Amino acid sequence: MASRAMLVCRNIFAIFLCLSGTYGISGDPHKAFIIQEAEKTESASRVFIASAPHYVSFLKNAGEIPSHEVSSILSLALGITVPKDIQWAGLLAGDIFRRPKANILISVDGVTKGDKFELPAKASFPVQETESAPGLSDILSTANAEGETLAARVSKMFSGKPLTLSISSSEMMAGLGSGFGENSHTFVWRQKPEKFMLTDDDNAGIFADMQCSKAQFLAKFEKASFGQGVSFSKSAGVFTVSLPGQEKAVFDMEKQEDFLLFAEIQMMSDALEKLKSNPKLTSDGIPDVITLTVSSLKMIRNRYGKDSLQAKAAVQLLKSVLPKLTAGYADLYHGDALVEVLTTEWHGDLKEKYPQDVSGIYQLVQGQLESRDMQTFHQQLPHLALRHDLDEAGKQTLCDSLQNKLVAMQSKLKVNCASKRTLSRKRRASDDPTPSASPKPPSKNPLNLAYNYTPMYSAIFNIWLWLIVVIVLSVYVISLVLWYMDPGRDSIIYRMTSQRVKTD
Repeated sequence: MASRAMLVCRNIFAIFLCLSGTYGISGDPHKAFIIQEAEKTESASRVFIASAPHYVSFLKNAGEIPSHEVSSILSLALGITVPKDIQWAGLLAGDIFRRPKANILISVDGVTKGDKFELPAKASFPVQETESAPGLSDILSTANAEGETLAARVSKMFSGKPLTLSISSSEMMAGLGSGFGENSHTFVWRQKPEKFMLTDDDNAGIFADMQCSKAQFLAKFEKASFGQGVSFSKSAGVFTVSLPGQEKAVFDMEKQEDFLLFAEIQMMSDALEKLKSNPKLTSDGIPDVITLTVSSLKMIRNRYGKDSLQAKAAVQLLKSVLPKLTAGYADLYHGDALVEVLTTEWHGDLKEKYPQDVSGIYQLVQGQLESRDMQTFHQQLPHLALRHDLDEAGKQTLCDSLQNKLVAMQSKLKVNCASKRTLSRKRRASDDPTPSASPKPPSKNPLNLAYNYTPMYSAIFNIWLWLIVVIVLSVYVISLVLWYMDPGRDSIIYRMTSQRVKTD
């Protein structure tokens, strides 16, 4: 009995140690500025709940979801707590004993209001773009206060055992859906070998044969079906997509943007077939996180224009293909998975709406950008990716210069210097004017920056405080009772074993 009690105490202590170690100090600050319109109209971004188990319910008229809460809502739907309360009240409390076996998120970056992007879904909600998460990359990286992605948090909670699969032609988007562990797989398009590759070849497993070169994709396109009105000509190396009431849109496979649109869709379909043929990965009782991102629509709009024939054809193609993919991934988990489609608005038209303003911004920040190429600058809008070696003082100076320039130009744009600020304090100068005998080496933390505590700090502190109080009081009461105990009267052990001598 005593050994069992000791074992229980040891397990409880281990749980608290894990809790205190899980919520550490937050990571590095963001290295990007965000250019936004000062008077933002209704966003075209939207979340479609394509499939959900019966024990996960959403209010259909719950209103807009703040963009920085999207990942937190998905975490709660999986049964994972978030350290900060969310404002959106559209997710109902479900069965605490049953949670979805997986979350499959398909993201489409680069839609516009004119697309009228609608999909069959159980519920859909508009997404309100907030300053803290104005784009898809920011939405995917705000699963909790520490800036962890949903895939990374689930991997950490279950010691790297969950299946985390991420596919995108954009290296940044693919990284935001990746986890860690033996079942973590991330596919990204590599420009030099012209191949969709795994970021970790040593951990390829069953996905090794999914790594495809451009020539292999062209061979697959001959047999693949992308829906009605879509045809591929191997000899010409082009896809043609029929648009109702318009001429056919032609996608040249020699152009990277055109090729990646069909390659991303093919990769998502191949991943579905691969998981169907390996049911052990999806039936291990550990929640999985699959993140599939279509980054090519944004590239197509940047190349051909906002309302170009190719952009309209790409939207129609995605409207036709995505319902089949969402249904396939839902059936993969026998209806016990949460499947969503997230569409985010295209902001690449800032250079078309405000050409002089964008040109002035480029001239000012050109020397501080990670890539000084103007085409890369336009493709990354509304984000301004700064150099990694730019310190906080330099970022603040650049931010102030940008704001002053936009005000001077009477621009309708504004800059959001999206960086996590840390608490800081400086020591006062010593009252002793005597210099030290030997100079001290330069400190790695000259400003004596305070630790950036996480929102779970107070919760962990209270858990330990009151646990210690309860243990101390329990030991005191038990000791007090044992001290004043009369073994003959208060203990049943001595009472039953002592026998009276029978006398005549």
